[in-house]
Amino acid sequence: MFYDLNIIYNKDTQVMREMVAVLIKLGFHGCALNQTVNPKIGGIPMCVIRPVPLMETDTSAADSTRTPPLGLASSLRLRMEDHSRGGFKQYTRLTVMVDEATVMHKVNSGNATMKSYDI
Repeated sequence: MFYDLNIIYNKDTQVMREMVAVLIKLGFHGCALNQTVNPKIGGIPMCVIRPVPLMETDTSAADSTRTPPLGLASSLRLRMEDHSRGGFKQYTRLTVMVDEATVMHKVNSGNATMKSYDI
């Protein structure tokens, strides 16, 4: 299956978890977490995108139990539990801004940086 739902990646885990919760509520089964770069300004960085943890880990519990975030409706909490077991796919995606032919040499399938992203 092909996913082209493009979500701009944010390092704030809570913000990302809320976005993913909305996607799950809307019935999506996956998304691409996107990073946009301009190679003329900063080059193309290795992938730093991490999957959004759908469950919160309770480190105070002896067995480090994992639960959906509080404040969600119980039906959504159950769907997030199901998706945390592998049902919600998260891919990393790189968007490279190319406005000159001279930048194209940086965008190729042999580039190790490009290979660090799923899409």
